Amino acid sequence: MTILELILLGCILGALSGFLSIGGGIVAVPALLLIDPTISIHEAISTSLHLMLISIAGSVVQHFKSQKEFMLEIIYQSWLLQIPLIVGAVFLAIALPDIVLKIILISLLTIGGFFRIAFFGRQSQYQIRSLKLSMCISSTMGALLGIGGAIFLVPWLRYKQISVKVALGAAALNTFLVSAMGVIVYQINALISHSRILWVPIIVISITSPVIAYFCTKIAFTQIKPSTIDVIGTVMLFLSSSMVIYSSFFI
Repeated sequence: MTILELILLGCILGALSGFLSIGGGIVAVPALLLIDPTISIHEAISTSLHLMLISIAGSVVQHFKSQKEFMLEIIYQSWLLQIPLIVGAVFLAIALPDIVLKIILISLLTIGGFFRIAFFGRQSQYQIRSLKLSMCISSTMGALLGIGGAIFLVPWLRYKQISVKVALGAAALNTFLVSAMGVIVYQINALISHSRILWVPIIVISITSPVIAYFCTKIAFTQIKPSTIDVIGTVMLFLSSSMVIYSSFFI
């Protein structure tokens, strides 16, 4: 991996973190596997969690500035339940073979893409009463695969008549918690099993992604239409799925 490739990846992750509040994990994992075929999916997931923690930070700060009470309410309501689920999912990921994780990742990304197409522009007649269950499910899937889970959470909340601003705020907070807990578990695992942490990509990408995420979040609030956000998210799901398929079976 060259420095230029990593800087470009950092810019992409930062932009996705800002516009979609997803942390960029759905791009980081496939991109790392594609850029360097010698990287295992476990190493890609570990690196992705580190990158998401840094890249989503700018978006979280922006959300706290604009809707602090809502963000604090989410923390009080769901984090106590989410933390053990996330930790359990990360330990399960560490235990699963590479090929199993890749198949799960490809399947979920593809299903998520078709879900977004099927419900594009539609809304349920019933608004969701609590975000807790939705956040727990998405964070568990996100922790297992190192992708944060917000890419699944946002379209579901939009379908349930939740505003874009609230959905993106919940997603950003979800991504931050998933990545923070995932980093802790993978660091402990690295100390115990002497597994590799890819520090060079983490450091280089961290220089660009948080700043870009901060400003892109501000743009998403004021300049980007909800339908555009939905289209970007859908395209990224299918693109990421294709990247994992290509890097896993054709390189």
